[in-house]
Amino acid sequence: MSSYKNTFLYLSTYPLSILSRIFPKDRGVWLFGSWSGTQYNDNSKYLFRYVNKYCPGVRAVWLTRSKDTLITIRNEGHECHLMYSPAGILATLRAYVAIISRAKAEDLPIYISPYTTKIVQLWHGTPLKKLGIDKENSTINNKNGTATLLAKLIRRVFFPQSNNNYSIFIASSKETGRLLESAYGHWMKPDAIKITGYPRNDALHGKFSAGVTKRGIYLPTFRDWDRNGETLFNSYGFDAKKMDVALSKMDVKLDMKLHPETALPEHVLSVLNNSQSITFVNYSDIYEHLGKYDFIITDYSSIYFDYLILDRPIIFAPFDLKQYVSGRGLYFNYHDVTPGIKAYSWDDVLEEIEVVVGSVDDFKGQREKINSRFNTYCDANSCQRVVDEIRKL
Repeated sequence: MSSYKNTFLYLSTYPLSILSRIFPKDRGVWLFGSWSGTQYNDNSKYLFRYVNKYCPGVRAVWLTRSKDTLITIRNEGHECHLMYSPAGILATLRAYVAIISRAKAEDLPIYISPYTTKIVQLWHGTPLKKLGIDKENSTINNKNGTATLLAKLIRRVFFPQSNNNYSIFIASSKETGRLLESAYGHWMKPDAIKITGYPRNDALHGKFSAGVTKRGIYLPTFRDWDRNGETLFNSYGFDAKKMDVALSKMDVKLDMKLHPETALPEHVLSVLNNSQSITFVNYSDIYEHLGKYDFIITDYSSIYFDYLILDRPIIFAPFDLKQYVSGRGLYFNYHDVTPGIKAYSWDDVLEEIEVVVGSVDDFKGQREKINSRFNTYCDANSCQRVVDEIRKL
């Protein structure tokens, strides 16, 4: 959400922010939101479903800006309201707990008081790329860092409802928690970091059925400079027909899913429509499907940290590694935390797919080492651990 829209909402809902601070709270009302209030996915979704199923004493309420999401959730039999509807406003004022996966001002109504409502940040992945204040203060961003921090200071003083003051900020491991605290610690209450694992990873288990035909999925991350995906497919030798023939010979089906904010080039999509082995998929929630793949291909997406739980091969395709690191910055040396084959062109990708669908797995030991570092839990009980931490509030 743009700063101008945020400022307008802060001003227009200021009376509600005052009311939110004094309105009596109901400890049994837990509010949920995700991805700017437009999508029903990520950690918030899986915890919401769990609470509805296993926590009968809790009134779980999802708030959204999307009528499609409203219909979807109500069809599941759960409570959902438009964010600024009368019912949505009343639920917001009553909620003792507010659960998000991105930013409070985006996922839920902007006027929620962080002083009387407990803010639970589920976040949306283990950090590889620099985040928050670490990103703003890095050498590649320091020209904007001071101005950004000044704007935040003004906002905190004049619009106190903008403060996050997270009561809980979940993490997948101590290592992950350390990074999140470095990036967002200025928003956290003391001892806010809780090692629980991510609720969405509970969905990875029990979906795999081994078969003769191997299935993989390409999951590149977002690039500010390549929102239409042209560079990924035009600059590194992508040849759909060549790949289609090669994958058919290997008996491999490859799906492709770009970041939600990246579009697939039309000429690539038109070619893929005629492919026998490559399919462009547009899952609204990748975690409902991730567990069924034999391998994944990615570059800098934190999704691979989650996939490590399954101990299956990962192909890393950092085509533009130097450019990406210089433009965004990473917490680690890329090669130290990416346990898998590296491919720097689409021809390399084809060669490495042939390797991973073979019988030799040279990276199993490395995967186990990195997984133990970034995933304390590899079971399907993360939702319960998060609920336990919320109840302690």
